[in-house]
Amino acid sequence: MDQHSSEIEESLKNLETYYSDQEDTLARTPSIRPVDPSVGFYSSSQFMGAFVGSVIAGWLHGQFGLHAFFLCAALAALVWLLLARGMVVPAKLSNYVYRPAEQPVADGEALAAQLRALAGVAEVVVAAEEGVAYLKIDRQHFDESSLP
Repeated sequence: MDQHSSEIEESLKNLETYYSDQEDTLARTPSIRPVDPSVGFYSSSQFMGAFVGSVIAGWLHGQFGLHAFFLCAALAALVWLLLARGMVVPAKLSNYVYRPAEQPVADGEALAAQLRALAGVAEVVVAAEEGVAYLKIDRQHFDESSLP
């Protein structure tokens, strides 16, 4: 294998790591819904971007030359940098399943309100018929002994 091939393989590994990190960051955002549509949207837009970006890049190169392509790429990177300045990294939250002693849960809304008031709890979904509450918690601030 020549030097160029090994550089390409290394670049592909770096891209793979980058995209898996992006999906991990997206998965860490606080949502307990059974199916989070943002993950599917992210994956779809990632591949659509690769397709559409390639088509636009080819068209720019064919119509206006290589300099126009790099100028547009630099402009797009600058716009993205400006948009990304306002973004924040989501907190590292963990999933927690709480099974209250009272089975089934009589008042799901009251239990959800109690759980939301606890330190370290970011989101609560109570499945009263299952007798469980699904929580997104910050492990650094959450104290299990404070559960009702």
